[in-house]
Amino acid sequence: MQTKPLNNDTSPILDMLTNPEVLRFILGFVIFLFIVMSSILVFHWHRYGMRARGIVIAEIIFFIVSVVFILGIVFSLLFF
Repeated sequence: MQTKPLNNDTSPILDMLTNPEVLRFILGFVIFLFIVMSSILVFHWHRYGMRARGIVIAEIIFFIVSVVFILGIVFSLLFF
């Protein structure tokens, strides 16, 4: 039985998405969206009087987990 040779052609979209410059742009856009959405979230928490201890704890956990995820993305991109 004869096997077919592997097709080493990759799609142009995949080539573009694995380009480090494109990945850095996407990371910058994601961080920008994160900042905007987090600002809106914090504004609403404080504007509408949600200063209860549980909300403050949730806010701290939200930002700690977010920073860990963003740092993970940054380090992954640095070592790509």
